[in-house]
Amino acid sequence: MGKAKYLIFILFGFLVFILGTQKTQAADADVVINEVMANAPTPETELEWVELYNAGDVSIDLKNWTFDGKIISVDSLLLDSGKYLILARDADAFKIQWPNVTVLVNQISISLANSSDMVVLKNADGTYQEEFSWNTDSADNISWERIDSQKSSDDNWLPSDISGGTPGEKNSVANLTIPLSPTLLSPKDASQIANTDNLDFNWEIQLNVKYEFILSKENDFNDYIFDEKNLLKGEFAANNLEPGIYYWKVIASNILGEIRSEVFSFEILPPSYSSSIIINEFYPDSTTGEEWIELYNNSAEDVNLKDWVLEDLKGSICQYKIDQDLVISAFGYLAILKSKSGITLNNDADGVRLVKPDGEILYETPVFVDGDKGWSFARNSVGVWQWTTKITPELENIILAPVVEEESDNDNDTEEDIPVNSIPEEIKTGTIKDYENHLVKITGTVVETSGNTFYLDDGSGKAKVYIQAATGIDKPEMHSGDIFEVTGIVNCYRNVFRILPQKQEDIKLIKAKKEEDTESEVSTTKKSTAKSSAVSTVKAAATTAKVRAPTKQIASNSSNNIESQNTQIEGYQSPFWVEIIKALVGLIGVFLIVLLIKIWRLSANGQVGRNFGDDET
Repeated sequence: MGKAKYLIFILFGFLVFILGTQKTQAADADVVINEVMANAPTPETELEWVELYNAGDVSIDLKNWTFDGKIISVDSLLLDSGKYLILARDADAFKIQWPNVTVLVNQISISLANSSDMVVLKNADGTYQEEFSWNTDSADNISWERIDSQKSSDDNWLPSDISGGTPGEKNSVANLTIPLSPTLLSPKDASQIANTDNLDFNWEIQLNVKYEFILSKENDFNDYIFDEKNLLKGEFAANNLEPGIYYWKVIASNILGEIRSEVFSFEILPPSYSSSIIINEFYPDSTTGEEWIELYNNSAEDVNLKDWVLEDLKGSICQYKIDQDLVISAFGYLAILKSKSGITLNNDADGVRLVKPDGEILYETPVFVDGDKGWSFARNSVGVWQWTTKITPELENIILAPVVEEESDNDNDTEEDIPVNSIPEEIKTGTIKDYENHLVKITGTVVETSGNTFYLDDGSGKAKVYIQAATGIDKPEMHSGDIFEVTGIVNCYRNVFRILPQKQEDIKLIKAKKEEDTESEVSTTKKSTAKSSAVSTVKAAATTAKVRAPTKQIASNSSNNIESQNTQIEGYQSPFWVEIIKALVGLIGVFLIVLLIKIWRLSANGQVGRNFGDDET
């Protein structure tokens, strides 16, 4: 019995030793690396430090413990439960930099790299070891702080929220929680935004939370335009956005988890361009300086003309796209010089067109004719274009109509009545300037008439016809839309080409507009021909309708008049035998339909598809 008693005591003592050792090792594990100041303020070589923390319930003696291989203390050094210990590279320098720290500061030879390093803590017998490594710079005078004292992974660390860190105190990141859903997002859901290609997004942020911004044209986000991660600010600037509907969301995350915001949408509206810009005056044949085109903003808002287009209408067409910001002020004028636009206006006939960036023609001037050097073509107070000798760039127009010498037969030009040919050449109305002193023949529609002058146009451009008093020709009654044939000599007077008929039969009425209004039906074959002719004539009239002489009214309705010339079409009667064939084909069709209905009914009653003599019984 005595030996058994001693054996029990020995066994009990062994168990106490084993349990005591395990308890000691478990208690050692409560001492953790809690904060690391690697990127210390200047001078860094003196102010680096590391904080240890006892997260357990009992005091731990750190005698012969090592940090990065350096002994923390050769004597007994107790770290009580819930207390901190600072391991400073220079204890005196530390106390000067952080004078309010009251915990124990122990000096130890350490050297920490800012951007990438690792530290290791071991107990005296090497049975417990903890380490922490980092591979990014926490920022100047910002320490690395442990989030949860019970976790030892490297993702359990974040840069401190406080400059200088929290030596001897609870870490600023220790109360980290799962992020809240991002709030105060803008633009607001279902917003409609005026046309822009750049847009700023904003949301409220939390400490120690990173954000991911996602923008897509699809509400399921299968495809995206932007996906920006690891944003520390609550803002993002998106650019190069086109008009349309967009969807976006923000994801907040930290090491504990993530949470998404609601899906927001917005629409960028298509661009809206002013309709208040007009061409007000242009100067095609300058005596001094250079040519220019003047615009006027007839609205109370400034207008940016970037991407607008100016172009002339005749000859070699020049186009000027405004490729930079160019603002015309409210109710203001803007003269665009030829040296800037590159537009060269023809001296004999031209006009100008203004086109919006979306391709819509906003304004088009009439085509001027019969101008002279030093005159400008301008809108008067009621919007009618006419020549003026008062040049007013970037000012309100002042119309001083030029005194134009009337055409006279007494111009002592005897050569104009002697053509270089005797048989008339048939030419297009728009080409008469190529046939000076030639006897020509033209056929076209009357687009303008006044006094002894009228204009014909066959679609290639209008030609002026002038009846000289000396010829004794009586000008026939004519109206816009009438079609005439004219034979005469091409003559140039004051830089304007014209045709001079020589006798009464040189002016022939081919078709009067009023005759067309009383025409009855024509054949189907004629209808096709008439339609083709009408389209050609309409194009000619539409082109000519833009032209306005200084003191003459534009025949604005000529296109409609010409088009109506061929609308009365006579019906076509088929031959008798064709009608008989049509009737027979109709009767056969009816017979086939009746036969098909009969077959369908027999099938429905079960009579089709049975053998003769079959009995249902």
